[in-house]
Amino acid sequence: MKAHGLSNLLSAVTCGLQNYMAYSTSALYYKTGGHGKLSSLSVSALLMGFLAMGPEAASYFPRPLAGCLLLHLGE
Repeated sequence: MKAHGLSNLLSAVTCGLQNYMAYSTSALYYKTGGHGKLSSLSVSALLMGFLAMGPEAASYFPRPLAGCLLLHLGE
């Protein structure tokens, strides 16, 4: 957390973007048991597929799923 705060502070000083999304994604990955290279590659492949689909990918997920994700990250 200290390194995360320091990187945000340095980003603010240089007029850059904050990096809270990177931390929340990493926390979700860790909490759901993501360990090792195979799971990292699987997540990368899945995200590349969503990138190729574009915004239409969001229509395949129910809205309560977003709430569940926020609750999971808040733990």
